[in-house]
Amino acid sequence: MGVPPFAHWLTWLLSTGLVACVPIQPPTPPSSPAGSATITVPTDGLAGPSIDPSLVGASSGHDPLLPTLGNGGYDVQTYDVDVVTNPVDNQTTLRVVIEAIATQRLGRFSLDYSGIIPGTVTIDAVTAAFTESDGKLTVTSPRIIDSGGAFRTEIHITGRPVPFHGDGWVWRGAEQLSAYGIYDVIPTWLPTNADPADK
Repeated sequence: MGVPPFAHWLTWLLSTGLVACVPIQPPTPPSSPAGSATITVPTDGLAGPSIDPSLVGASSGHDPLLPTLGNGGYDVQTYDVDVVTNPVDNQTTLRVVIEAIATQRLGRFSLDYSGIIPGTVTIDAVTAAFTESDGKLTVTSPRIIDSGGAFRTEIHITGRPVPFHGDGWVWRGAEQLSAYGIYDVIPTWLPTNADPADK
């Protein structure tokens, strides 16, 4: 006794649906040879490897009106800023030196910044790894800084800063008009700890 054509069609439909519903598994990566290990090496412009969370300064302050600004793990003592601007093409070079004291054992910390990606960042004249995203310049120190220890961060930036909602670094043709701002404006062209409580 033959199988009706409808039964063949129904069987095909069910089997196709079951295959389509089976999740696709990602390919299994090849196993590492015995005795090998993957090591992440920090390089210029990239954050270093994972470190103990207790060595990472907070990435925000506690201001109720500006909760995303500010950074923890250190207390800024001084800022030293050198600015050179070419009025022909508006290219600007900034050298920012921040003297600070660690308020905890510190291996990584952040500054408020969302401008041109820096060319170099150093801590006590030693190259430091860094990333810049979400309004933060995150720096991994080449050494663990003891609580209470002083350290010097130097940042070099080259490019053309742009205005932020009409404020900050403002240009008029080839003529520099102004460079100013407070709290959420300054970090668009100058790395800083913008917590209002850390003047």
